[in-house]
Amino acid sequence: MKKIILLSAFVVLAIGLSGQSRWAFGLDVEAGYSGKADLQEQTYYDDTFGDYYYKSEVRRQPGFSGGVWTEFLLSQRFGLRLGVNYSQWRDFSEAESISYNTEDLMIAYSRDRYYQKQRQFRIPLETNFYFGKPTDRARFFLKAGVQATYLLAQTNTVNNYYGAVGQSESYDYSYAEELDLTAEWLDVKRWQTSFIGGFGFTMDRVTLSLQKTWGLGKKQNYYGYPGGCCGFGGLCDCYLPYYYPSSIKPLQQTTLRFAYAIW
Repeated sequence: MKKIILLSAFVVLAIGLSGQSRWAFGLDVEAGYSGKADLQEQTYYDDTFGDYYYKSEVRRQPGFSGGVWTEFLLSQRFGLRLGVNYSQWRDFSEAESISYNTEDLMIAYSRDRYYQKQRQFRIPLETNFYFGKPTDRARFFLKAGVQATYLLAQTNTVNNYYGAVGQSESYDYSYAEELDLTAEWLDVKRWQTSFIGGFGFTMDRVTLSLQKTWGLGKKQNYYGYPGGCCGFGGLCDCYLPYYYPSSIKPLQQTTLRFAYAIW
């Protein structure tokens, strides 16, 4: 994997150093969030044993990336851009439940929080369509392309809390683990592809753009934690992980990219 990263960076750098006026080379940084935001609440009414409240929530989490890029101007309006970058992204989901007795007094409370952090190596290939003339100082553009992502590492953290009337102590437990992505029992697709779409503008040596990625892999690829019903960040149809692990899918991102052309 290290050889692939070094080779990709060398190719981008070599292309950028080609010295032709239609080539550009530079650095970029991205900041944004991964996943999606969703809240589901449900109350189950029972006159015999008491009511039960359940909530599941997924929240967007921040992330960043940094790398190098090169662009070749195919014409006055079209440009082909190749990049190599390192990124870190997170995801978060939470389940909460409250049990009441027939007098509407709380008798039990539980909360489960699931955190996920991924470190990725990404190779985006994008086509830019520019508006205006090449002599204009500022030009707006639309972008579309594909991105290959390699999952370098993933860390999972779980926090469980439980308390009930009559208990002498509440239960609060946390643990974290970095997954062994080479384990035979874990079906890991470390290489993933996604579609990129966005827009932006360029002025002199500076480019600012907003983009979003959509995964092209199968929807059921995810990694699960004990308890609940599904996976992280819109990777399944509900929001609590299965007990049995399945494939791991890199998190989807929405980012703001700042790029600077060195030459």
